[in-house]
Amino acid sequence: MTATPDTATARASFADTLAVYLKPRVLIVLFLGFSAGLPLALQLIGRAFDEETVLRVATELEEAAQFRHLPSFVAGGGND
Repeated sequence: MTATPDTATARASFADTLAVYLKPRVLIVLFLGFSAGLPLALQLIGRAFDEETVLRVATELEEAAQFRHLPSFVAGGGND
């Protein structure tokens, strides 16, 4: 089977993604808001053992975005 540019790109993209998750790294996910009722998030990945930088960047982004909207439900909030 000959690889087309699309399948070759997909394989390379998957390999790159897998490599990121298999190496020791610091990772944080920021909730950004909603789009069409679905949650949006941003994933920040930093160097291994560099939690300070990742947390500092995440804090700056959260403060700059000033996202204050809460979802209509809160886990454990008794909204069954």
